[in-house]
Amino acid sequence: MKNVSSIEPLHYKHTGLAEPRTNDSPVVLIHGLLGMGRNLGALARSLADDYSILSVDLLNHGRSPRTDVMDFTLLANSVVNLLTDLGIAKAHFIGHSLGGKVAMTIALNYPDQTDKCIIADIAPVTYAPEHNDLFALLSAIDLSQYRQRAELQAHLTKQLKDASVIQLLLQNLKRSRTGWQWQMHLPAIIASYDALREGIHLPENGQQANCPCLFLCGGQSHYWRDEYEVQARKLFSFAQFHTIASASHWLHIERPEQFNTKVADFLAFADD
Repeated sequence: MKNVSSIEPLHYKHTGLAEPRTNDSPVVLIHGLLGMGRNLGALARSLADDYSILSVDLLNHGRSPRTDVMDFTLLANSVVNLLTDLGIAKAHFIGHSLGGKVAMTIALNYPDQTDKCIIADIAPVTYAPEHNDLFALLSAIDLSQYRQRAELQAHLTKQLKDASVIQLLLQNLKRSRTGWQWQMHLPAIIASYDALREGIHLPENGQQANCPCLFLCGGQSHYWRDEYEVQARKLFSFAQFHTIASASHWLHIERPEQFNTKVADFLAFADD
């Protein structure tokens, strides 16, 4: 595994307040697998009047650096290194799906740099390899055969049922001089997939994270089950749980008002 010190800083977008308010921390938004920082744009806009916000592209995603493989330690370290480079001592971390596991890893291994942690529709458990068919589909696509974005969208629509996944993939398309390209580094993501499916565990010192932590899940999502709460409580001393009953895994897209309001309320709550 490549040492994070040899990797260029992550790409990010800063929105909201130019500087955090006194005694408050900036908010770091961390997207899911095959995504990029802009995927949590609606949440960023909803928080912009009250917080300084960094929307990051994880390694091998968006405009961030490429590596051959990655795991949660490398992903977490690269986020923390970015904040160190920016002179940010402490932050709130909000992660969806894969980004939620990265946020958990940061909270457990960098407690002094973590203010609050919000995990959107993911648990600290090992998941089945349900993306393998999607990876095979993407690997078989020859982007040079498509002149218009709509042509690829039509192809994906024939193959995939989830409109949110299709839109996620289409956001990854960028036009270059030679034609369409994926912004994500698909070979590294596929090579790292087994590591990224793994559960999250206590650090070597065995210490739970004692930051305020909220697990937000979709009531219609298969990524969260009631029994996962036990594992989450083993990692986070002050874990809270909230279900948006009418939402699936894409709760921030399907129920943005409920999702954004719950996030804002949790960030604003004075825990001391």
